[in-house]
Amino acid sequence: ALPILSLTIGAGMVGGLLSAVLWMPGLAWESQTQRHAATYAFLATGSLPPRLTILSVLPWLIGGNGNFGTAIYAGPYNLSELNGYIGLLPLMAGCGLAASRFRRHAQRSQWLGWYLLIALGLVLAWGGDTPIGHLLYHIPYYGQLRDESRNLLLVDLGLAGLLASWIDVAILPLRASRQGTGPARTRSAENGVSVSWTPMMPATGGKITL
Repeated sequence: ALPILSLTIGAGMVGGLLSAVLWMPGLAWESQTQRHAATYAFLATGSLPPRLTILSVLPWLIGGNGNFGTAIYAGPYNLSELNGYIGLLPLMAGCGLAASRFRRHAQRSQWLGWYLLIALGLVLAWGGDTPIGHLLYHIPYYGQLRDESRNLLLVDLGLAGLLASWIDVAILPLRASRQGTGPARTRSAENGVSVSWTPMMPATGGKITL
């Protein structure tokens, strides 16, 4: 756990330095706009109400653009700022990797970062509707932003990472086993001979290497 924490902190510092070319001019620009005197209410205005997080699972629950017979959305906020739906497969991957069959998987520690990113994205998107909303307001530059709901992009990024991991550990091995493309290996304890068999042609049965 300690090496992972150290790596995370180090990566965060490097990322902060590399991104300074963006946020340093942003701070200078912000001091000359109305955001310089933004209040906590300004921050909370663009926060995603937690009850609308369901739109990331059911995107047309409260209406849409009228396509495919959906009702027209008529809410007070831009629907694209509330809807973080990325697709069904990433949602399935996020739930699938949390299942009991993967709890002891060797790569499980690598997935933890994606789940943490999803959690962080949700907390930032909810913004003023969370107990730490006032703390977020005091973060330099970030506290002057309004559209906290856009942090749903972090949630989508985390789900995309989980989808890639799910394909690696669940889909590809299953497909390889069905097609017979995965090498089958046996080892003899008596003579120490390793036998590797990989199917080559249906007629001959394969290639044997001693």
